[in-house]
Amino acid sequence: MSRPRQGLIHRAAALALAGLILAACGGGYETVTPRGEGVKEWFLEVPGGRIEALAIWPPGRGPHPALLLIHAAEGRAQRFRRTMFDLAREGLFTMSISLPGFGESTGPEDFAGPRSVEAVVRAADHLARRSEVRPEALAVYGYGQGAAAALLAAARNPCIRLAAVEDGVYDLEKAFEHLPAAERERLRLLLGATPEQDPEPYRLRSALLRAGEVRGPILIIHSRRARAFPPAQAELLAEALKRQNRPHRLTLSQGASSGLDPKHPSLKRWVVPFMKEHLPFK
Repeated sequence: MSRPRQGLIHRAAALALAGLILAACGGGYETVTPRGEGVKEWFLEVPGGRIEALAIWPPGRGPHPALLLIHAAEGRAQRFRRTMFDLAREGLFTMSISLPGFGESTGPEDFAGPRSVEAVVRAADHLARRSEVRPEALAVYGYGQGAAAALLAAARNPCIRLAAVEDGVYDLEKAFEHLPAAERERLRLLLGATPEQDPEPYRLRSALLRAGEVRGPILIIHSRRARAFPPAQAELLAEALKRQNRPHRLTLSQGASSGLDPKHPSLKRWVVPFMKEHLPFK
C-alpha cells in the first residue's frame, strides 16, 4: 500500500476515533473528512430538552443550498447519514434531526405534534444562520410521520423556502379509520383518544389544514405501495393546494416505498431536481 494512501486511512481513523471520544462525552463533535466534507453531530437546545442533530456539507465555505431531513417512525437523524454524504457531493448542505422521543432526543414522541414541529422550526432557524448556507435556498424534506411535521413547520417558519414530503398522512382525522389496526392503537395511546372521542389532537397534526400557509412550492411524493399511510392522503393534499392556487407537484410512484431503501432514492430522483427548479443553486 502506498504511503499517501496509508496516510489517508490513518487520518480518517484518527478523525473517527476523535469523534467517538467527543460523542461519548456528550458534547458532540465537528470534523472534516479526507475528501473535505464537514461533519458535525451535536444537540440543539429546545424548551424542556434537547434535539439530536447531524450536519454534513461540501468542501469550501459556500454558501450552499440546504436541505433539512426529517425521519419517519422508528428513525433518527443518523438514518440519513449515507445519503447526506451523497448530497454533499451534489453541493448541498444537509442537516437531519431526531424528533422528540427518537434517538438521543428528549421525549416523549408526539406524532408531528407541537414538540416535533418546534424541533423542525428550530433546526431550520439554525440552518438559516449558518454562514455556509444560502438562506434563500433552504428546503425541508419529511418522510412518513416526519412529513406532517415538516409541512407544519414550513407553514410556521419563513426560513423554509420549499417543502418536499413523502408517504405522509396529512389529514389525520380522516385517515384514522383507514390505517392499519396497530397504527390506530398506537395513535390512540399517543394522543389519548380516538378522533371520534376527541378530534382536536388529530386536527392539530393535520398538515393539510395549514399547507396553504407554506410560502414556497411543495413537492408531494407517494408510493402506491406505501404500507403505513394510503396514497389518497397525497391526493387530498394536492387537491387542497390546487383549490388555494398554491404551487405544488404530485408524484405518485409505482415502486416500493423509498423509506425502506437506505439510499433514499427519492431525494436525488425528485427532491434535488425540484429544488434546482425552484431555488437559486448558484
